[in-house]
Amino acid sequence: MATQTIQIETPDVWVRLADSPQWEALTEPQKVFVLEFLTTGSALRATKAAYNTSSEQNARVLSYELSKNPTIRAALDVAAGRVLPEMVTPAKIEPARKKLIALVRKQLKAAELGSVAASKFTTQLERLKLGIKAGPHIHSDDEPENNSPTEPQTFPIGAVIVQDGKKYQV
Repeated sequence: MATQTIQIETPDVWVRLADSPQWEALTEPQKVFVLEFLTTGSALRATKAAYNTSSEQNARVLSYELSKNPTIRAALDVAAGRVLPEMVTPAKIEPARKKLIALVRKQLKAAELGSVAASKFTTQLERLKLGIKAGPHIHSDDEPENNSPTEPQTFPIGAVIVQDGKKYQV
């Protein structure tokens, strides 16, 4: 997952995903993970939004495990269009949007008041209601604005990475 980011920019991406058997095969936390990953492109952020991890390190390990999960990967393939969807029609877009709005509302209700997850779910709900496309012009308060696309970093197995003063081994 670190090598590819799928951004949800059009309603047909939602339709492809919401109407697929791959989506139905996901658990509720996996659905939150997939939606957050598609929205932010970050497996770590998606893990934190979907699962209550006790530490940053646990979240990193879990995000790696989730990125390898075949059920999650199948849903991401549908969203990316790598699995051929049925014909997308306007009649399918609105029910899919309503289904996603209901899911985001449910997750917002479960999120801790004032948390980052609650803020993101609120933003996502507003986008869905208004039909606003997520794009590079939308940034959260904790992210610096960067107009240039960034390539994901890859590291060889066994490499030691220092982040925030802590060492991690790949």
